[in-house]
Amino acid sequence: MVQFVKLEAEDLKKADTYIPLARKVAIVRILAPGCVEQVDMRLEHDKRNIQPMPPRGQESTLGKRLVMSYVLAGLYLHKIDVQGLYQEKPTFDFTAKQYDTFSQMYSQLENIRRDRGQEPEVKAAACAILSDYKDFEKLLNAEIFNILQTKNDLCSRVATMFALQTSPEAVQNALEQMKALQEETKVELGKRKEWLDQVRAEKGA
Repeated sequence: MVQFVKLEAEDLKKADTYIPLARKVAIVRILAPGCVEQVDMRLEHDKRNIQPMPPRGQESTLGKRLVMSYVLAGLYLHKIDVQGLYQEKPTFDFTAKQYDTFSQMYSQLENIRRDRGQEPEVKAAACAILSDYKDFEKLLNAEIFNILQTKNDLCSRVATMFALQTSPEAVQNALEQMKALQEETKVELGKRKEWLDQVRAEKGA
């Protein structure tokens, strides 16, 4: 059975309620790559065992959840040691088991914020932490997006793919993969258009 960490009033009085912007940005740049995973791409029914197209990046749900829990538990509430971030070669040491232990902290902060019987100082600290934590997440999301845009850029993936091909058979394979990439891009653009149309429709409602 998971033993959840329970926040006390004293925890919030000792917490950092705001992380300076420059520090946020520096930490985000260290942690964001851990929120991205690579997905190997191969043509369907391709059994020729030729070099596949370069992998496509996507957001790692597990990676991001670990990072956000680590940040809340360590940087704001000081429940874990985060000194590894400040080494010459930064390290990230946080497990899925630790995530489970600290997984109720956000909801506890929300409950403290709403608790009319709670000390004003403690309620104010909970509000400030939640607000700044959400700002940190926005910065992290933006950095993840930038990483994925670079990794998934069609031109750079095609260039990498051709650089890895040498034989005529491999070049033919690369051309076929390029067509697959073009189709992938077309589908992605279609999804983005649908999303934009949905947002515009909701705003107009």
